[in-house]
Amino acid sequence: MKRKKRWLVIIVAAIAVTVYFFLFFKTYSETGITSNADHIISLDVKRITNTVIWTYITTPSLWKVGKIFSSSGKVDWKDMVKIPDYIFIFHVKDQPLNAWYTVLEIKDEGDFNKGLALYGFSNIPGTQRYASKETGLECIRFRDKLLIGNLAVENKALIAETAAQLFVRENHIDKNRLRRITKAAEHLAWDFNGNELLKNINGGASFNNNSITARVNAFINTAIEPAPVKFNKPEGFLLSAGFVQPPGELYRLIGDSSKQKASRWLNFNIDSLFLPGNSHYQTGIKNFINKTDTAVTYAYDADFNQVENKVINKIWEPSFSFEAYGRDISGIYNYWNRNKNIEKTPEGDLFTAMPFVKSYCSTGGGSLLSIRSYNYSQPVTVTATDSCFLYASLDVLKIPDSLVKYLPDHIRPFLRKIASVFVIAKSVTRQRITVDASIDKRKGEEWFE
Repeated sequence: MKRKKRWLVIIVAAIAVTVYFFLFFKTYSETGITSNADHIISLDVKRITNTVIWTYITTPSLWKVGKIFSSSGKVDWKDMVKIPDYIFIFHVKDQPLNAWYTVLEIKDEGDFNKGLALYGFSNIPGTQRYASKETGLECIRFRDKLLIGNLAVENKALIAETAAQLFVRENHIDKNRLRRITKAAEHLAWDFNGNELLKNINGGASFNNNSITARVNAFINTAIEPAPVKFNKPEGFLLSAGFVQPPGELYRLIGDSSKQKASRWLNFNIDSLFLPGNSHYQTGIKNFINKTDTAVTYAYDADFNQVENKVINKIWEPSFSFEAYGRDISGIYNYWNRNKNIEKTPEGDLFTAMPFVKSYCSTGGGSLLSIRSYNYSQPVTVTATDSCFLYASLDVLKIPDSLVKYLPDHIRPFLRKIASVFVIAKSVTRQRITVDASIDKRKGEEWFE
């Protein structure tokens, strides 16, 4: 009997050790990130895997045995490369913002070559470089290692220089910094070295079967820290958001090309809105209202008789408001008036830059400028937010399905799983701003279906 118990203990211990190594024991490579990386994103693969497994165990509706054991027979990424316990995605200092990299190890030579063909990778003759327009990725091979980058980066010498840093000169990340990143308790961790304005930024994101939460901590120069505001958040709105006037140092970091794009989208110069004396801004979309519009055209029949044709269009118009607060907000109004963005009408000052719905611009007491659609009505109930620098609240359930179909194909499936989104940025301690975000899932939906 004692012998049986001893064997039972040994078996249980062996199973426990196996489970521990399979689910919780994690290692990482210290040679997969360059020493001059300023942004690093760490994906804790085992933590993600464990959460997915637990979600399946506790959600019987996901138990589809046939699907679990089925196989397409095609080569997948996990057949081509080894999936490590941590996947590190990094950006190199002074490179374009869309230049991101990760290093993976080839798992099987045969499957790797099959996968290259399957995913549309073509070899650049005379090199160990491969590119795929289908996936938007390019890679450089060095022995059994792959440096994978973004194909959209125009300067093709950048990925070659990054590969030389990693594989030839072996300029790798500081071990203490990498160790700090891997200690994060979230599924995803992010670390940014900082610059003269932002000393350091770090954060992480986690998920469960009901929500996704994220937090970013920004340690900033106090000279650029704006004054927080308590915003009046309307209840029952599809979207409400507010933000304080961005400090000049931060606003100047926005490139001219980005400002020009925003100006074209808004139909007025974005610089005319963000004046130094402004305090904060608030906007809200109460809902979308379905409106039937009849367009009349005329044609002629074979006998040259005029024939009237009516086309009935059903359109969705937003019921929205936008408010800007400042010391002398009339400067914005006067600029728009001089640039023909405002048209005097019996109903009020028509704001011609708004193409989606008829809207009117007004000023109140010199410290408030508002733009409101003709169909807008004031909220019945409002609640004050915490003192913050920005907030945004989105009720996805209020977005009409007829508008969702215009969104990109890769966004729509995920959006249909979401009930609401909330983001708030506020000061926790001096020189530290924390941004918290949460995404709540709709009832009856599952993240992993």
